[in-house]
Amino acid sequence: MKRGFYFSIVLNLILIVSCFFLYEKSTGLEKELFSSQKEKKVQEEKREKNHITIDKNDPIFIFKSKKFPCDSGGSSSYETNLCFGEKLEFADSLLREVFKSKILLLDKYIKMDKEAVSKVKDNTFFVNALRINIAQKENLLKSQKLWDQMRVLNSKDVELGCQGGTGCSGFVSQAETNYVLKRIEEIKNIDGYN
Repeated sequence: MKRGFYFSIVLNLILIVSCFFLYEKSTGLEKELFSSQKEKKVQEEKREKNHITIDKNDPIFIFKSKKFPCDSGGSSSYETNLCFGEKLEFADSLLREVFKSKILLLDKYIKMDKEAVSKVKDNTFFVNALRINIAQKENLLKSQKLWDQMRVLNSKDVELGCQGGTGCSGFVSQAETNYVLKRIEEIKNIDGYN
């Protein structure tokens, strides 16, 4: 009986030690699997960041892809000034389109919200959406007026810095173009509440 008892203790110890090592091995495998999955996810995120999708309807893309005579260089200051003026006109036309499309989008949302409010009187979602979209449209209109005033002031500031130079109008046009492109980005990022 003593022999059976000792044999049972030894087997139990072997079983406990085996279970302990198997547990350690399995947690090590889980950690390794988790870390490899995490590493794989990080690599996929890096790939997604490096893979840039180009929206060919984006006004900034359209502006940057358009070729102007002064992009190649080798022009006189008069021709360069004219070219920067052309760039500014083109950027202004893109800004007008972006602004108009954003106002039309907000008007569409406002119309949809008004229809929904008239059909379902007590729906707070559509009442709030209507209030937000009306406020967003009013803010966009007000901010555009203020932006136009700031644009004039910024242009005068640039002009003061180069007054009397032969390329001054080009510098002013270039500064205004950059200012317009920033405004296009700002307006593009405005979304209606829907």
